[in-house]
Amino acid sequence: MEESSGNGQEESDGDEDEEMDAEGEKEEESYEGEELEEDMEEVTESDNGEEEEVDREVARRAEQRRNALFHSLSTDSNNSLSDWSPHRYLCNWTGVACSSRHQRVVSLNLTAMSVAGTISPFLGNLSFLRVLALKNNSFHDHIPFQLGKLFRLRILRLSKNKLEGSIPSTLANCHSLQRLILSFNLLNGSIPSQLGLLSHLEMLALGVNRLTGIIPPSLGNLSSLVDLELGENELYGDIPFELGMLTQFKVLFLHFNNLTE
Repeated sequence: MEESSGNGQEESDGDEDEEMDAEGEKEEESYEGEELEEDMEEVTESDNGEEEEVDREVARRAEQRRNALFHSLSTDSNNSLSDWSPHRYLCNWTGVACSSRHQRVVSLNLTAMSVAGTISPFLGNLSFLRVLALKNNSFHDHIPFQLGKLFRLRILRLSKNKLEGSIPSTLANCHSLQRLILSFNLLNGSIPSQLGLLSHLEMLALGVNRLTGIIPPSLGNLSSLVDLELGENELYGDIPFELGMLTQFKVLFLHFNNLTE
């Protein structure tokens, strides 16, 4: 295991963007049959199988997904998202990737695009989203608790922004999550113990924030965890012995906290 010695070593803020993009591309076909069945079953039940009603309902849901993206940003200071228009097909927008058959949004990657504003709670309506990457922008305010509705999400990467407030405990509902990367922000409050429910989590990066409280012993339940980065916060107390039970562990950063020696 690689452990920080408190010598000022900078924490990482996640894996390379190329690797993240490959993950999104690899997964975009996974649920195509499921998504069609899910939409059509619900619509058919509510509209008694009437074809026109089904078409209208499917169109309405497509419009909801477009609005969720379009209203997710407040400011694009670099004009890098000039093609984000209600008059253009959303799967052709910069940073948006859709499944090839049914055109559901599976990835939103706006890394380093000089975007500012708040993260819209409407993103929680993108139920087939697997990758949400907003790293290295100027997003502020809190992380919406509605992101906890994204139960297919595998990568959540919000590092290097100006996000404040606490980490939503609802993120524990994203039970497919493999990488949760929130480092280099202004987050405060404690680390939610519920994150210990994320059995597929491989990377948890919360370093360089203003987090307080103890390191939850429940993190010892993260049997897939390889990389835990909590350095440069205001954490205190003992290092949980439960972390020593993690057999996949390779990287541990705890430097510049107030932890018991």
